Amino acid sequence: MRNFIIARGLVIKLEGVVCEYISRATGIFYFRDVLTQAVVQVTEVKFWNAFRSRKLQILEATSTPTHLLYDEESLDADGNNDKDISQLAEKWQEDADRKILYIGELRRQGITCGQRTKMRAVLREIAKKLGDLEEPPAPSTVGKWMSEFERSGGDVASVVSGFAMKSRRKSTGPEHEELIQTSIDDHYLLPTRPSRTSAYWWYLSHLKTENRERLSDSLDPLVPISYRTFSRRIDERPKYEVDVARLGAQVAKRRYTMIEGHLPASHPLDYAELDHTLLNLFVVDDESCLPLGRPWLTAMKDRFSGMVLGLYLTFSSPSLQSTFGLLRHSLEGHHLATLKWPDIENPWLSSGLAATYVSDRGSDYRSLRYRMAIRSLGSEYQYCEVRTPWHKASIERFFGTVETTFLESLPGKTFRCLADRNDYDSSGTAVIRFSVIVYLLHKWAADFHNVFPNSRTGARPIDLWNEGIVTAPPSLPANLDQLDVVLGNVASSRLSNVGLRYENMTFADGYLRDLMEDLGRGAIVQFSVPENDLGVAYVLDPRSNKNVPVPNTRPDYANGLSLFQHKWMSKICRNKYKKTSIDGLMSVKMEINARIRDELAAKNTKSKTTLARLAGINSQAILNGEARTILDPLASSKTKSEEVPETTSSISDVRRPRWDVI
Repeated sequence: MRNFIIARGLVIKLEGVVCEYISRATGIFYFRDVLTQAVVQVTEVKFWNAFRSRKLQILEATSTPTHLLYDEESLDADGNNDKDISQLAEKWQEDADRKILYIGELRRQGITCGQRTKMRAVLREIAKKLGDLEEPPAPSTVGKWMSEFERSGGDVASVVSGFAMKSRRKSTGPEHEELIQTSIDDHYLLPTRPSRTSAYWWYLSHLKTENRERLSDSLDPLVPISYRTFSRRIDERPKYEVDVARLGAQVAKRRYTMIEGHLPASHPLDYAELDHTLLNLFVVDDESCLPLGRPWLTAMKDRFSGMVLGLYLTFSSPSLQSTFGLLRHSLEGHHLATLKWPDIENPWLSSGLAATYVSDRGSDYRSLRYRMAIRSLGSEYQYCEVRTPWHKASIERFFGTVETTFLESLPGKTFRCLADRNDYDSSGTAVIRFSVIVYLLHKWAADFHNVFPNSRTGARPIDLWNEGIVTAPPSLPANLDQLDVVLGNVASSRLSNVGLRYENMTFADGYLRDLMEDLGRGAIVQFSVPENDLGVAYVLDPRSNKNVPVPNTRPDYANGLSLFQHKWMSKICRNKYKKTSIDGLMSVKMEINARIRDELAAKNTKSKTTLARLAGINSQAILNGEARTILDPLASSKTKSEEVPETTSSISDVRRPRWDVI
C-alpha cells in the first residue's frame, strides 16, 4: 500500500489541476501548478476535506532537480486497486514476514545490501535471535532481498516470492481444518509430549467418527490429509505456544526471551503503542437511557511525544474489529471531532502511520491478519514479552491517567475492587449517554492530555509533536479507500451463475459476469468484505491485480449490516427455519423487535451490552453522525445529516469535569 508525506516531492491532483508541494505556513499548504507554474494556496481544512471526500488524489511521482515525472493514471476511478499482500496464501505471507525480519536486523546493525562478508558473519546469529529453525539464508540471497526492498521504497510486496502467484494453496475447508487443529490441541500439545505419529492416528480416528455422522446427514465425507500435511500443520503453529504446551511456560520463556531493553523513540510516529482496557464506568443508551454496561477503550499513543494518536470505544470485547477501528481513527485524522464539537479548543493534529506498532501478545495482535495489515501499511509490528507491561509503559500510564483524571468524578463510575464500592450503585447512578462519553473523551484528549505538561520532563506533548514533525513529517496513506481492503475480511469463492458466495450471501454484477466469461465458471477469486458493511465486496481481478467493488445482490438486507449482526440473525434463522436464506433473515429481522422488548425488560445489564454490540454502538459511528440505539439495533446506519453537525455547546448533561478547568 502506497503512503505519502507532506514534503517536497508530493504531487496531488485537486479539481483537475496537478500541483507539486512547495512549503507550508500556519494552516496553509503552498503548491505549484506544474503546467502554469502558478502558486496555489490550499488551507489545511480544505486539503483534508478534499482528501477524505476523494476529491484530492495523491499521484505517483519522481522528482529530480530538472524534471518532475508523474502518472495521472496511477489511481483509477474506483480507488482501491492496489493488490494487498494479505490476499496471498499464508505460506507466502509468512515467507515475506521472515525476509523483512532479516532485513530489519541487518539494517539495525548498519549492514547494507552489498556487504556480503559482514552478512556471512552475523546471519547465523540473527537466525538464532529470530528463532528461525531453518538454515540461515545465504548472504547473496539476503542481499537481493535488501536491494529489492530498498529500491521499492520499503514496500513489503517487493520481497514476496515469485512463486506466490504461480500456485494455489488447497484448502481443507473450515470444518475439516477445525478438526485438524483440535486434534493437535488435544493429542499433541500436551505436557506428556506425545509423538506426531500418535497425534496423527488420533486425528484419523476422529475423522472416521465425523465422516459417519456426515454420511448419516447425507453429506460428503471429509478426505483425510496425509501425515506430511498434518506435520506441516503442527509446524505452522507458533513455536512459542507449542513449547509452552509441551515443555512448560518457564522453559519456553527462557528459550525465547530476548532482552532488548527500552527503545527510545527518535521522532514522532517512530513507535506507537496500543492496547485495550475496560473502562470503570457505566454508560446509558442515547435514546432509551437504559444502562448498557462498561465500554471497552482501545487507544494508541505516540512514544516520542506522548500524543494520543487514536481512540476507539465499543461494547465488543477486544478483537481485530476494535484494533482496525483504532487504526482507521489514527490514520483518517481528527477533523471530524473538531467539526462536530466546536468547543474542543485545541487542535488535535496527531495522526499518521507509525514506523513500528508495539503491542502485547493478545490473540488479535498475534493473528496473521493483523500482522499482514501492518505490513501492508508499510510498518512493522513489535511484541512485548509476556507479563512485561513496562515495555509499552506509555500506553499503560495513559490508561492510568484516564482512570485518575477522566473517570474519577463521573457518575456511574465503578471500582476495581467490590469492597471499595461499598453502597455506591454504579448502574443506578449511570446518567452519561454513550455519545457524551465519546465527546468527553475526545475533548479530554485534545484539551487536557495533549496540552498538559509531562510531570517528569515538563514538556507538553503537543509541543514535542509540532517540533518533531518539522524534521520527520508523518506518513499518511495515499488512498483511504484501500483501507477497506487492507482492514476487511479476506475470503475466496468460486465464480458461478449466482456470483460469489460469502456467509450465505451472494455478490454479483456485470463486471463479475464478464470476469466469469473470461476465466471460466468455477474459477476461484479472492475478495475482501468490510467488517461493518456487507453491502459490497472488493474482488481481486487476477487479470490486472486490481480490486473492484462488487455489490451484494440483496442490498435491502446487506447495506450497512455488520458481519456480527448477520451471524447473530443467521443463528436465530437456523434455529427457527432449520436453514439460512436471505428471505428468512429478512423475516427474522422483522420479528426481532419483540425479542428486543423482552431483553430491554430484563434487569440483567449483560443482555443490554449484547444489544449494544449488536447495534454497532461505537465511537466511530458517533463521529460519523450515525444514530444507533438498542431500541432498534438492526436498523441500517442512519446519518443524522449529510454534513457533520456542529454543536454550539457541550452535549454533556453532567457537571463540568475537574480536568476541564485546569
